[in-house]
Amino acid sequence: LPVEEEGEEEVTKYTHAPPPLIEVRKEITIYSLQNAKQRLERERRRRAGAAQRVSHRTSNNKRARTTYEEQASKELDDLDDQCLLLYKSIRSMALEGSQYGDARPLSAVCTSGNIVATGGWSGTIQLWDGKKDTLDVLGRKGMAHEDRIMGMDMMKCRGDEDHMVATASIDLSAKLWHVRRNDDVLMEEDDDDDDNDDDT
Repeated sequence: LPVEEEGEEEVTKYTHAPPPLIEVRKEITIYSLQNAKQRLERERRRRAGAAQRVSHRTSNNKRARTTYEEQASKELDDLDDQCLLLYKSIRSMALEGSQYGDARPLSAVCTSGNIVATGGWSGTIQLWDGKKDTLDVLGRKGMAHEDRIMGMDMMKCRGDEDHMVATASIDLSAKLWHVRRNDDVLMEEDDDDDDNDDDT
């Protein structure tokens, strides 16, 4: 019997975008971040108002006060339920690509303090200024891994200016990076302990 040959696997190919397109993507991303920030501030004010009404004493009438507090408490519970439902939905999502963060799709992101770190299919690590919504790049480590970065985490160390970034890649290696932030951000592979190899 003839054997049917399987078709070639479809591979997504990426090409470098021209500078005008990159600028437009950046503007769209900044616009989205600003809108998201405003929505979060509105929700925080709404929740704070409900929480304040729960403990507010508006009447000496015990029955009226109890009814008022029950209504505010229910509003607070509804807000919490909405947040949990949204969080559950977000956890089921995956980051498929980036319009600006890298030439190839982003595959990992983490934060610590005001620094945001991203890793991508290109094996590149980038650090972003989390204080601003203008996507300012603080530092970049090209070819930190030979293949895509699949996971990363970051934590503060030695004060607020220094951070440690841990990355794991599909190239079967895990690395630890020391981020020193003075006038410029310096990111280098951490090799202080000669007994422990960063690659595993």
